[in-house]
Amino acid sequence: MKRLVGIGIGLCLTFTALTQTLDIKDGLYYYGNEAYTGPYSTYYESGMIKMRCYFTDGMPDKSIVQYFENGSVSQVGFYKNGLQDGMWSLFNQGGDKVGEAHYVKGEKDGVWFLTDGFDNRHYHLIYNMGEKVGNWQLWDDQASLVAEREF
Repeated sequence: MKRLVGIGIGLCLTFTALTQTLDIKDGLYYYGNEAYTGPYSTYYESGMIKMRCYFTDGMPDKSIVQYFENGSVSQVGFYKNGLQDGMWSLFNQGGDKVGEAHYVKGEKDGVWFLTDGFDNRHYHLIYNMGEKVGNWQLWDDQASLVAEREF
């Protein structure tokens, strides 16, 4: 689970594109001396698209899409006023959905579903504005409950 969460949930940290670089100052992204507004993309050394997002007044805003180097989508999410907001979906390199997470104003919120992408074990997690709540469950590849914890 740590691997999946680590893949996707801390986005827009460092951006370097082939044509421009955004600098981070006081938590905002700048192009030159101006807080950046507009679309932004980064690329792998191979030239394949790595990430596309949008900035408003130096903060991530609207949708963000990250890609594997093979061109398939690795995750799709949304920002509002610089904070993760709404549903985030994670995919494996084959295009299968392997996770779904929800945020409200930057806080984990609602039901999360994550799979490890290898042996079909999956996790069912619940958050309420950043707090772990409810019954968290781990299911194996035979759809049997193997672990749970109440928060």
